[in-house]
Amino acid sequence: MLLQLRTFVWLFGAVFIGLLAGCYGIQGPSGTVEELEPVSILPIDSDIEIEPSGLCIKGGELFSVSDDTDDMIFKIVRGEETAFFEPHIQFAKPEGTENDFLDLEGIISGPGDSFYLLSERFARVLQVFANGHSEWVTPSVQAEGKDAGLFKVQNGGVEGIALLDADHFMFLAERQPRGWVEQLDGAVVGTEKMPLTRFYGDLTVTRIPDFTGADFHDGRLYVLFRNGELVTTLVRTETGWEEGVFGWSFRQTLADDSWGYRDTLYGMAEGLAVDEDHFYVVLDNNQSPRRYSESDTRPLLLILER
Repeated sequence: MLLQLRTFVWLFGAVFIGLLAGCYGIQGPSGTVEELEPVSILPIDSDIEIEPSGLCIKGGELFSVSDDTDDMIFKIVRGEETAFFEPHIQFAKPEGTENDFLDLEGIISGPGDSFYLLSERFARVLQVFANGHSEWVTPSVQAEGKDAGLFKVQNGGVEGIALLDADHFMFLAERQPRGWVEQLDGAVVGTEKMPLTRFYGDLTVTRIPDFTGADFHDGRLYVLFRNGELVTTLVRTETGWEEGVFGWSFRQTLADDSWGYRDTLYGMAEGLAVDEDHFYVVLDNNQSPRRYSESDTRPLLLILER
């Protein structure tokens, strides 16, 4: 009887994993993964409760937004052992949205002293200037994304943004399914679901392919694959974009009890920035405590050597 029970459990597990693989399986050849070495890991302090949801580099400094503070851009001031979320620009919301929650999920450097912010609530890009003025610079991609089969679940809308060229934006749909919407001069020029992944072997059985951040650096579009704890790329093809074959993992860093969190059901990486030498990843732990201490609920900034 025990042998039969073990056989049943093994067969059930194999079928279940097979079904998952069919839904979220391998797209083409499997990916090659390199584990990243951390240069610095900094808990993030703040005078207010924060949930980091985007990251960018401007003038050699790191900037972020918090998805529960929708009128502020923060500068991440780095110290030897910690970082600090310092208010940088408080801005007025565009006319007509003063009472709406923008749900800011991404930030990228804009021209001059400005920034581009991604609103998940409106599925469009907001430009914010140093004087606190803000204005929409793209139309919403909500309708086109839905027509392509994206944005099917609550809180699974646009989560990442990258600037490919002037007025040329790439929107990343988060999950179920993940995907992309490319917009040029205000017109959608392509959109696609991407439920498959080359990195299925790097997902635990409870995690699905997703996108939460992006950065276009030196001609390459880097994307943050939160549930895989990976940085990978999207590569342009004749018909659109596909997942690149190389991935860079920070899983071992978060497996360390000194840095990992107690809640491990889903990934926590929300923001990605890239320069010549490093990947910068910011984590939104949703107030989950770190494994080493019940009282430490600070987010983390990972600085990883490329």
